Amino acid sequence: HGKPCVLILTLNTDEWYAPSKDRLLQLYKYQHIHIEHKLIDDEIEQLFEKISNDEPKIRDIKDILIDRAKNPYECDRDILFILYVWFDKQFRKLDEIISEEIEKLNSEPDIRNLYLAIAVFHQYNFSPRISLCAEALDISITTFYGLRNKPIFKAFVNLSAGLETENIELASTRHSEFSRKILNGLMPEPEKQLEFMEKIFKNASQSDIQFVRDFLNYIYRYGASFTVEQVAKLKEATEKKLNKDYVLNHQFASYLIREKVRFDDARYYLDIALNEDPDNAAIIHSIGNLYFTLYKNELDKGNTPKATEYFNYAKEYFFRSRALMNMRDEHAYFTDIDMTKYRIT
Repeated sequence: HGKPCVLILTLNTDEWYAPSKDRLLQLYKYQHIHIEHKLIDDEIEQLFEKISNDEPKIRDIKDILIDRAKNPYECDRDILFILYVWFDKQFRKLDEIISEEIEKLNSEPDIRNLYLAIAVFHQYNFSPRISLCAEALDISITTFYGLRNKPIFKAFVNLSAGLETENIELASTRHSEFSRKILNGLMPEPEKQLEFMEKIFKNASQSDIQFVRDFLNYIYRYGASFTVEQVAKLKEATEKKLNKDYVLNHQFASYLIREKVRFDDARYYLDIALNEDPDNAAIIHSIGNLYFTLYKNELDKGNTPKATEYFNYAKEYFFRSRALMNMRDEHAYFTDIDMTKYRIT
């Protein structure tokens, strides 16, 4: 319905501290979560009755429209898609409506490209700054203000104030699932979508730092069908203006370690992060974790001397991390225990 609302979830500590794969979705500042609620049969019937009071003509084809509402290959019980179909003058299928929307966008190349720059992120429920998208596409201020006053812009793009300042306008599309369907028609190739993301990240400045951090962290946590090479391209795109951000460098290095790839790159980014924040216990812990991973790799190869060297480095960095945290139950303490158990077994 587009109205601001608050969702309150209650949870216990077992749910919160569950393994990462089963953990509740982490929320980010620049992310708008679509709470999925597929209508049950009774709700679809009630919705139909309400709408038919205003649009009596739809009663003549009730069975067809109800079937489309429930069909997993059409509306799939999504209320927004159902309304698109039921209020369509020709009562077309959803795919036909999507095709018409694509034709509208193709008729306005500037708005099409601006929409794509927004939709590649909003398909994951993230909203970039509209001015960042315009800048990345080399759209002048004069041209941009002309575009945003067009009815087609207002039909496809939603603008909302940033959470911290009303001077920042965040851009989204009408519906993240709708974005995916239009993207699949306009630009089905993942590599081309990636190119749009890279354009945005290359122009991202300090004003966009939290958006960039949050989006990449989302990719690191949930994958979202990105390969390691694609993730690396996105990270490299941020380095035009945000190359020294210790959070971005630390996040990326931790991702590489977790994926067990490009360990030299992981150490490179950890060193940059540590140089920017020398007393950050989390970064020092990650260096220890890198050496622990290298230790296990060398041990599996039967290279005991090298494995022992890495083991000792890991112990050293975990010790430094614990000293900085100054806590009894910090993460580094348990990692050190796990490492020792692994060596014993």
